[in-house]
Amino acid sequence: MSNKIQGDIFKEVKSNLNIIDVATRLGSHLNQQKRNTLVGTCPTGHPSKSKKSFEVNTSLQLCHCYNCKMGGDVFTIVEEVKKLSKWESLKWLVKEFNLKIDTTKLQPSYKPTPEEILEKNTLINRSFLLEKNSRYWKRSVI
Repeated sequence: MSNKIQGDIFKEVKSNLNIIDVATRLGSHLNQQKRNTLVGTCPTGHPSKSKKSFEVNTSLQLCHCYNCKMGGDVFTIVEEVKKLSKWESLKWLVKEFNLKIDTTKLQPSYKPTPEEILEKNTLINRSFLLEKNSRYWKRSVI
């Protein structure tokens, strides 16, 4: 699937959603402040005394939290709250809001090579071994 087609799917999902609905579904409680602005609690769940740290601009379909600095569009909110990648957040939105969009053929444009996967796994294994050895030597010296 080409990058253009994948970009079109993201645009299609975005155009079928309202950021207020997404933020509310993720746990934000919003109140009207101005004509195009709603404020309330951040869906990431951090404490807020004023309960007005999270702001949503309905005309731009963007949000921003003044406490945790999270901000962006519908995909960003899902990525931050659910701890998903952009691709996983797209699939979550399609499923959660029952959008009639086929995501079965959707794949990230970048796929690591076997060599890159091996290198990453090697580095992870080395770090675990170094950690284990350092704990052993700390116990032996003390």
